[in-house]
Amino acid sequence: MVNYARSLTRDDRTLAEDLVQTTCVNALAARNQFIPGTNIKAWLFTILKNRFLSLKGRKFNTEISLDAVTDEEDDS
Repeated sequence: MVNYARSLTRDDRTLAEDLVQTTCVNALAARNQFIPGTNIKAWLFTILKNRFLSLKGRKFNTEISLDAVTDEEDDS
């Protein structure tokens, strides 16, 4: 799972380890949603990918809003 996380984060080891850790925490919190007999590895990888996309989206939105604030200050 760490290798997949590292590929998503472009080999950022710290971020990849954080993703794996939050994936485990999220999976434990949602363990009642796992259906026994299904592929647990696929379930965990889906959680990891969704967590990564969520973080990536937040970073993108933050960068846009900070740029907008800087542009507004320049106009004043």
